[in-house]
Amino acid sequence: MGPSASLYNKGKTMTEIGATIFQTEFSQEVWENTYKHHTDDTINDTFRRVARDIASVEETEEKKKEWEDKFYEARATSRLSPAVGF
Repeated sequence: MGPSASLYNKGKTMTEIGATIFQTEFSQEVWENTYKHHTDDTINDTFRRVARDIASVEETEEKKKEWEDKFYEARATSRLSPAVGF
């Protein structure tokens, strides 16, 4: 996927566009060796797990689910990068 391809896929997860987030073998190795938990099969599993952990501070189950979904969607659609923010 070239740099301009992301312009046409705004708001879609990597799974929905059938793409991989890994541009290089090295980036996949970094994910596997640094961020991937033993329960994660895909990068989207990692995004979901992290979103759930971030949202866990909310007081109600409804708010936890709401914010988990918001954080996941923001990260899975590349609107949120750990180095960039919203």
